[in-house]
Amino acid sequence: MPSLISAKTETEYIAAVVDLLNRDSFVTGPDGLLVHLNVPDGNEGERKTLENRAKHLCGGHLHLFEKQRAQYAGCIVETLCSAALIAEQGSNRFYLRRYSKGLLHIVITTGCVVTEQAFQRSCDLVTQYVPKPVKTFKQAKVIFKNLATTKGK
Repeated sequence: MPSLISAKTETEYIAAVVDLLNRDSFVTGPDGLLVHLNVPDGNEGERKTLENRAKHLCGGHLHLFEKQRAQYAGCIVETLCSAALIAEQGSNRFYLRRYSKGLLHIVITTGCVVTEQAFQRSCDLVTQYVPKPVKTFKQAKVIFKNLATTKGK
């Protein structure tokens, strides 16, 4: 079962994501990479803060809050630690983990910093590029497959 964040308001969701980023500031993936979660972020002209990183994870580049994206931010640590598959394209790594009820959660890092998350339920992939993708990852190559989490699948 995924570790979803539960809150009532946008402010509470963002605060919960900030807490997660502070609590688990460094996470080691199964590929041995130490990923930093508590790295401040900010759009052009904004002061870089951890709250802005949380807003980005809850709403993409434009910080347009999405409740589902905020809920799934709770899966970031588990997806990084227990990824079933890791792909790489340039400086980006994609950590993928499938949860119960078909949820596919993806954490995207650049270097060793979490920059995005994406999820798929049913058949639609929801990424940080909303409403239509402006970037594709056709050259991504699988660099790690966790056989312990993919047996029989």
